[in-house]
Amino acid sequence: MGSWKLKAARLKLDALAHAEKLIGKKPFDDLSVVVLVEKLNITKVTFYKYFRRKQDILHYYFRVWCLRQTVELLKSPKEGLEGISFLSDKLSELYHIHPGIVRGWIYYSGSLSKKQASFVINKEEKKLLFPTIQGIEKMYAPSFEEMITEFISQAIHRKEIPKGQVQDLTNRVIVVIYGSLMVAHVQPSAQVKDFCKRAWLTMLG
Repeated sequence: MGSWKLKAARLKLDALAHAEKLIGKKPFDDLSVVVLVEKLNITKVTFYKYFRRKQDILHYYFRVWCLRQTVELLKSPKEGLEGISFLSDKLSELYHIHPGIVRGWIYYSGSLSKKQASFVINKEEKKLLFPTIQGIEKMYAPSFEEMITEFISQAIHRKEIPKGQVQDLTNRVIVVIYGSLMVAHVQPSAQVKDFCKRAWLTMLG
């Protein structure tokens, strides 16, 4: 890997790691770019070279998160409703650890255009994330929507749910999952996962 590309990849991944630590269970809006660049030992100009605005950290965070789930699914494949359940459970677990990040993403993603939704994880970043996986640099890093869409299509094909417009069902499942997590603060932490799963299963009928 080219030294400058590798350096850039490490910087972006370090930014995620430091941001995650700084946020903890606090709201994403509490994250200070000034403090973050101090932790990274870079200037704000350098930071904004890779993240045009602070909220782009969320966008990148969840593309990396989706890639992690994709790799896990390679090890233990799931299809249809089982796949949706896997993603729902994983997102619920993340919510329990970093509620501010998940809430921030849900709010932020609602304002993203299709063009903005194409945040790329390059091959250098993939190799740093998964150095032992052969061919990881060629693996596509899907979005959460793309993953749900694929599982919805499989669920229809497997006759787990009635036929319907895949994109419409995808949108509805995502809205229900996100909505469930946004109100999950009124639920005991141990019940967040079940609360979320019951909601989207009921919607799919």
